[in-house]
Amino acid sequence: MRTAISVIVPKNRIGVNVVCLDSEKNILLLKHVFHPLAPWGLPGGWMDRNESPAECALRELREETGIDFATEGEVILISRNPGPEHINIIYMAHVDAVKPQTQVDGVEITESIWMTPNNAPQQLTKETVQAITKAWAFHEVPFNYPEDQIVFASF
Repeated sequence: MRTAISVIVPKNRIGVNVVCLDSEKNILLLKHVFHPLAPWGLPGGWMDRNESPAECALRELREETGIDFATEGEVILISRNPGPEHINIIYMAHVDAVKPQTQVDGVEITESIWMTPNNAPQQLTKETVQAITKAWAFHEVPFNYPEDQIVFASF
């Protein structure tokens, strides 16, 4: 049975992102070097072997921002992305502080901002907008991102 499963069942890469909210419900966005079409996005990356999606979310948040005191919340979005082909899982996480300082590496991530509904950067991906909208809706914060600013691919 194991051999049949390994041959027949497709294998998928799994990406994990995290919508990190501070105590005032601001959301952390990072400027990614390797996403030229939509540079601003959520912290995240590829899940390692023997790592749970939740562990990956908190690890990527820590690696990309230096924030290691976030508490994991619920999954708010699961999607299939065509390029590169992968399944993406987006978690919500909370930090018990107001706009805590981040430490970006300057290589993969060049900047960070704590976003409010009124200071959203232009050119966010559809998936990022969906995740932010769901996270803020959970906390009763309205968010209406302009449709003409949504990017359908970040690579």
